[in-house]
Amino acid sequence: MQSVSKLGAVISAVLLFIAFPGLNQWYLVFVALIPLFMALEGRSGIRAFGVGYVFGLHFVILILYSIMTITLAGFVMLLIYLSFFYGAFAFVFSLLRDRGIPVWLSAPFTWTAMEIVMSFGYFGFTLLGISHVLYKVPVLIQIASISGMWGVSFIIVLVNSLLFLALRDFGKVRIGSLISAVTVLCILLLIGFILRPDINDGGDFRVAIIQGNIEQDVKWDADYREITLKKFYSLTNLSMAQGKPDMVIWPETSIPFNLGDFPHRLDEIREFAEKKGIYLLSGVPFAEYRGDERYSYNSAVLISDSGEFMGRYDKMHLVPFSEKVPWRAKIPILEKVMEEAGNFSEGRERIIFRAKDAKFGVLICFESIFPEHSVNYIEKGANLLVVITNDAWFGRTTLPHLHMSASCMRAVETHRWVARCANTGVSAIIAPDGGIIARTDLYKYTYLNDLVRIRSDSTFFSRHRLMPLLFFIIGGILLLTYGLVKDKLPFTREV
Repeated sequence: MQSVSKLGAVISAVLLFIAFPGLNQWYLVFVALIPLFMALEGRSGIRAFGVGYVFGLHFVILILYSIMTITLAGFVMLLIYLSFFYGAFAFVFSLLRDRGIPVWLSAPFTWTAMEIVMSFGYFGFTLLGISHVLYKVPVLIQIASISGMWGVSFIIVLVNSLLFLALRDFGKVRIGSLISAVTVLCILLLIGFILRPDINDGGDFRVAIIQGNIEQDVKWDADYREITLKKFYSLTNLSMAQGKPDMVIWPETSIPFNLGDFPHRLDEIREFAEKKGIYLLSGVPFAEYRGDERYSYNSAVLISDSGEFMGRYDKMHLVPFSEKVPWRAKIPILEKVMEEAGNFSEGRERIIFRAKDAKFGVLICFESIFPEHSVNYIEKGANLLVVITNDAWFGRTTLPHLHMSASCMRAVETHRWVARCANTGVSAIIAPDGGIIARTDLYKYTYLNDLVRIRSDSTFFSRHRLMPLLFFIIGGILLLTYGLVKDKLPFTREV
């Protein structure tokens, strides 16, 4: 029986992987958790935790395996850490089930609370959120403008739990649960049509997104730096033949020089922007000294159409064990184990850039997977969001597609257009309803030149981001508390 329960956990992990961005069989997400729920039947406590942990191990490996090529030690730590959350979900879910809490109530609250807690802190991570699966069906994710990505996950797990109840007894279908699942999906569809914003609202702003397609193995090669810059200059010129953009966007660290060490390179880029009469936003490594201390940043700089340096944003949310190793100075062994990792410093404040009528915030790579960062920009007055990233690290895997799907969720949560520029793809222009207006393929030397719109409206989620989080977390805590003390309450005792 133990091997059967593990098989159910593995089947769920595989089904979710097939449903996730990249393979894009999104409809499977509504049944993917049923084998896991079946595997947890009759299991509780540490046995339930074990089933959930097995599910987590396989799910994380299938989705994030390409991280091994970036940092093996970091991947192993990430695997152990993230799998724990799925074990915890299974433990709490089985406890509530055994205490008489309905599966259709305990499963979605416990799962959603688990995803939210997983996103917290220095090691927070959201890319495994099952809401990303539906990015290709924008009408089904419009509820995110109220609840954030968490509400979409809640609905997905609710449907899974209802279908599980409908099929729980082999050979006998419970019609009531089946009808309830269909009803939930119909309501989700109706909400989507009601909440979906008019993407034609707002003023025009033309952007050109430059996908330089610089392979990771030559990106920092000193002999290749001049070629890299020439590629970006050439592709920018080519993109302008389709219509002069208000702003050109180059991806994360696209300028292969540290501008703090090579200030003349900044002058060269300023001259280019002035000559072309364009605003130019580019990712760039930047270093500065404060006293004797050198601080390195993963930055974005904006040059105006008159060649003026408009400002610099330094990435605030760094990738643990990749861009920065925590406790490096205090734990010497980390210096050896993680010697391939970077040593960047965190930026100190979010910057709103201005280009003509556009007021935009820049999300650099990892930052785009967290709802709070885009909401912070909206609170500062951003009417457009820009994502710059270098996903060449992930190779030809499903991860670049998953990473891009997070930008679709940010668009819905904030009702902002998102211009996403990725070094090797996927670059995209995303409307406020999460729909992809234009996109590139992976590993293509290409560009996008299209209109986005400047918007000043807001969503419930961008105004009250903490309320949905508190609803799901407090809901989960209340269910757990009720389950633990249920037998002690006078109105629940048998007479």
